[in-house]
Amino acid sequence: MASELPTIQMRPDWDAPSPLWPQSDETDALVPPELLVRLEGWQETYNEHCNWEMGWDSPEVHRHWAEEGELLAAQLTQALAGKALLDVAWRNC
Repeated sequence: MASELPTIQMRPDWDAPSPLWPQSDETDALVPPELLVRLEGWQETYNEHCNWEMGWDSPEVHRHWAEEGELLAAQLTQALAGKALLDVAWRNC
């Protein structure tokens, strides 16, 4: 019987250090270090430019952030292949 792969969710949350859930060393260990740094930067952009009540402070920043998120999700899907499933849950942000 094959074991089920864990699911990692890619979802920014205000003031979170990373957009990956569950947030743990085990999750981080599944991601190549360079990609993890880029994901953390993507989360920082969210923290700095998206207000939970007011939304994004600039449509241009939001567009760039969303485009970067699509690239990161594709790279993360490849990096997690055979190790975990990716649930991309940020597209309505």
